[in-house]
Amino acid sequence: MIGIYGVTLILTSLALILSLILLDKDKRSQLIKLSLIAFVLASGQLLKDIEWTEPVGEPISVSLIQGNIAQDIKWQKETVSQTLNTYQTLIQKTKGQIILLPETALPLLVEYIPKTFKESILRHAAQKQSHVLMGAIERQGTNYFNVVLNLKSDSFQVYRKSHLVPFGEFIPLKFIFQYIYTHYLN
Repeated sequence: MIGIYGVTLILTSLALILSLILLDKDKRSQLIKLSLIAFVLASGQLLKDIEWTEPVGEPISVSLIQGNIAQDIKWQKETVSQTLNTYQTLIQKTKGQIILLPETALPLLVEYIPKTFKESILRHAAQKQSHVLMGAIERQGTNYFNVVLNLKSDSFQVYRKSHLVPFGEFIPLKFIFQYIYTHYLN
């Protein structure tokens, strides 16, 4: 089990070896490096049939929901009701035991999420015996937190994200990638 860091190491190593092949003029050296790449890829093919995990208990069904709310309108007051309606409709259509929405799916502070919305989701969770996990924002004094709300039939739990990653809902190197984002990704 090498995990995501191991896979990243292997892929970057293969990219490095490939770039060295392109820069290398010596045919023998190129052949050795190509053989190394072929060996790694063949190893992956041979290892793909090995069962690396064992199931424990009954399978759990998971529903992933993406509301496709455009980032440029997500935080506008005028679209909050539409966003809530979109997610409420999508949640009602799901059958998973765990229903998962994106981080900050709800562009509201937790205390401003309408009671009727929460009650509707709690009813759905009770009927389907499921957990609905959705992202929102919580304020404590002057601090703000990304939170995950766990709505299930008999409770409402909040988890505060304690480790923020160094990237998020922004465009890195915007002066370079703005055109691609605007025309192809949004």
